[in-house]
Formats: sequence, C-alpha cells, structure tokens
Amino acid sequence: MFARITPWGNSQGLRIPKAFLDLAQMKENDEVELIPQDNAILIRRCTQKKPTLEQLLAEWDGEYSVSDELKEWEQASPIGSELL
Repeated sequence: MFARITPWGNSQGLRIPKAFLDLAQMKENDEVELIPQDNAILIRRCTQKKPTLEQLLAEWDGEYSVSDELKEWEQASPIGSELL
C-alpha cells in the first residue's frame, strides 16, 4: 500500500485507510507512538497512558527557578494578536 505525506496546518499528515487500521487492530482516536527507525517511521499503539501533570509533579522533589532567558521572555510586549 502506498500513501502520500501532505500538508496539514503547520505539520504534515498521512491518511491511513480504515482497512489498514483494521488489520493493525487500531481505530480512530487511538493514541500512537511515532518512532523514527532506519529511514522509516514505526507507528505503534500506546500501551501506557500518558501521566497526568499531577502524577509528574508528585515525582518531582526539586526546586523551581526561572532562567534568565525566561525572565526576559516574560517581560516582552505582545507584537501580534496574542491578546484576543
């Protein structure tokens, strides 16, 4: 089976026929992992749920500090339509 990579907003998209998804036992809205591998892309269904922000923060015991670059960014004025 052949397909074409096409523009999709600021990214690129690939249409996967339903029959092909059925063969791979996948369906619409399944979470997948994309793995670059030897001039190819392996698409694999996620077997683990993504951790929530609360779960990620529960494991963190460090301190928070803002880098100088972030301080400069936070002080910048809007230049486009950021404030709608």
